Amino acid sequence: MRRDPWRARRSSAHPAGGGREFARLPSPPLPAFSVAILPSRSSSVKGFRRHAHRGRNGLLFAGGDPEPRKQDERPPAGGHSSRYRGRDALGKTWAARRGAVAPAAARRTVREGTRPAPGPPVASGPALRIESRAAVALAAVPRLLRARAGRRGWEEAGVARRNGAAREDLNLNNIVARQFDRAARHVKLPAGLLEQIKACNNVIHIQFPVKIGKEYRIFHGWRAEHSHHRKPLKGGIRYSRMVDQDEIMALAALMTFKCAIANVPFGGSKGGIRLRSRNYPPEVLERITRRFTAELIRKNFIGPGENVPAPDYGTGEREMAWIADTYDAFHPGQLDNMACVTGKPVTQGGIRGRTAATGRGVVYGLREFFRTPRDVARAGLDGGLEGKRIAIQGFGNVGYHAARILQEEDGAKIVAVGEWDGTVYDPNGLNIKALARHRKKTGSIRRFPGAKTLEKGTDCLEVDCDILIPAALENQITLENAHRIKARLVAEAANGPTTPGAEEVLLKRGVFIIPDIYLNAGGVTVSYFEWTKNISHMRYGRLEKKLDEELRKSFVAAIESLVGKKMRPGMRQPLVRGMGEEDLVNSGLEETMITAYQEISEVMRRKRTVHDMRTAAYILAIEKVGQSYLELGIFP
Repeated sequence: MRRDPWRARRSSAHPAGGGREFARLPSPPLPAFSVAILPSRSSSVKGFRRHAHRGRNGLLFAGGDPEPRKQDERPPAGGHSSRYRGRDALGKTWAARRGAVAPAAARRTVREGTRPAPGPPVASGPALRIESRAAVALAAVPRLLRARAGRRGWEEAGVARRNGAAREDLNLNNIVARQFDRAARHVKLPAGLLEQIKACNNVIHIQFPVKIGKEYRIFHGWRAEHSHHRKPLKGGIRYSRMVDQDEIMALAALMTFKCAIANVPFGGSKGGIRLRSRNYPPEVLERITRRFTAELIRKNFIGPGENVPAPDYGTGEREMAWIADTYDAFHPGQLDNMACVTGKPVTQGGIRGRTAATGRGVVYGLREFFRTPRDVARAGLDGGLEGKRIAIQGFGNVGYHAARILQEEDGAKIVAVGEWDGTVYDPNGLNIKALARHRKKTGSIRRFPGAKTLEKGTDCLEVDCDILIPAALENQITLENAHRIKARLVAEAANGPTTPGAEEVLLKRGVFIIPDIYLNAGGVTVSYFEWTKNISHMRYGRLEKKLDEELRKSFVAAIESLVGKKMRPGMRQPLVRGMGEEDLVNSGLEETMITAYQEISEVMRRKRTVHDMRTAAYILAIEKVGQSYLELGIFP
């Protein structure tokens, strides 16, 4: 069994009858919970607090909370209240003999870099207690998930769901590895080459300080480079309290396979910083972003020809502009500096259509599904998207644009939208633009006029609908709720929203799943277009738009001359308008999604033993990456 580096180590020098001995944990990173072994009540509070500020040396002590307590906040006389005690779902206090370890969920919960808050000693005797409000929430998942998620958003809900209420392994890195292994059995490549394709080539963990006010805060960031079979590497940077090395490595692997499926000539990468962006003002976020970028530059983990980040969860074009400016400051005079990152504002070298790209890619993937009669029949559906009842989890960049386009361009009926604070449901269909305005005005989707508000954001997964689009975080459809999914088609707009156990349940019920490594490839596809735009220093459509307009006008004039009647202005204008940058981007994205779907379908026809689209997509990606290695060779 692999040794857990977070394990509290027992000291052999600990005296049996008295004195003070503290559990030592490796640092960095600092865990959000704090532990102490205090052999007797004689240990003074004063002495405890004197040592409680030595967290940077790796010594962590009982009483530390995920957030510092106020000055006037004191525990009750005679001991801790339940607020300061780690309890499981049954209300029992976690207590282990010296040398025991904290529950795995608590060990995985890590703070952003704040100093452990001082607190009184724990109970007498050789006992180890876990003191953490975060641990309480993690342990009491069934009881507290709704309340915690309602106050702190998708992040805490995601942390809780990682524990697996149905005893699933919800580690995303392990899930991706199992999905890879399942597909690799159908691929005729040398075993050693398959191991190379599966492995993450490089991963860097950066601990860096940022001065905030008069204090220094330590932040933890990661950047993983999964595969170098194509250069540069491509992948987003996310800001989340859930970020850890396993998650970053898994997402980097998904980027490799996603790029291969979409025929985008990049390797896979991913990065992230463990923080909650809403806790910091923009000027502090800018310092954090620029400092992290500087560390990536020093270690050659960013560059137009090396590694090109993009927006992800918790980041956007604002952060990408900061990254581009920082890189440019470190490399003055280089021509292609703005190609070091994609997802920038259009005024800073970005591309029109990038913001809606992932959501629009989801729509194009769904359209191609309904153009494939065999898949439509397997899902038990018929017709097209018009009139289909759709539920969407997540109303961020991906979910909003997917819902808007499906409603406006395809005539679909969006019956439910789930967010971190609840779900709004209307069987007659929601007005997506009105819902977006309501959220902007009130800060929440709850109490949307004319719709029923459900308590949990996950309730949208279980409403009666034809198509379910999870567009939030990973591990949302699990063994615990898979049997309650009523949709006939699950379209994975998020990364890893369905666990392997849940997928098995759904497939046995005849539910068709369009996998994430295909369906949310729209973002990286348009990022590729932006990168080529920055390399060429030429806006799409600049050379041909006017010529295209003149040709269209001539064609319309010829038709009017033949029929002897002028077209109405409303009909004529769309026909004579030339193709601009966004039109060309959307056209290229649609072609990419159509081609990729057809290639995956061809794998399913070729491999008679493959009956699900995810395995077929992995097979396609592995074959493409393997072909690259075989043709280029390995040097030296």
